[in-house]
Amino acid sequence: LRYRTHTYSVLLTLCSTLTMSEFTASAHEALLHEALFEEGVAKQKTAEKKPMSNQIMSFLLTCLGWSPLVLSSAVNNQRAMVTGAAGAALLSFCLSGIYYMMGGTKVWPKIMDISFLSTFGILTILAWSLPADTLRNII
Repeated sequence: LRYRTHTYSVLLTLCSTLTMSEFTASAHEALLHEALFEEGVAKQKTAEKKPMSNQIMSFLLTCLGWSPLVLSSAVNNQRAMVTGAAGAALLSFCLSGIYYMMGGTKVWPKIMDISFLSTFGILTILAWSLPADTLRNII
């Protein structure tokens, strides 16, 4: 705030010396609002550009986020299905944490990652601890 007010006072002094007249309070406020608007537009333009690594990670997480459900419907073997889905959920959870550390997202852990990890983790434990005929009735 201190830097901004100094910058605006320098801007006002420069403008008043160039025009050889004093500014009124309304002109001062108009210049202040214009400078704030330009600063906001500049911040918005720089914030819109994402590095290529963030774009790649975002695309990867979007595809990987739903992969446990795709695996659960695509694989016929129940043990392989839930183990692969739990692994995909764990990978998505870890990559989401890395993306959070890179500054790509503001919330971690994601609710979908937690629910998939817990659901398919419990199903993996059940799949490997129960007999195969009981497993077919559950899953």
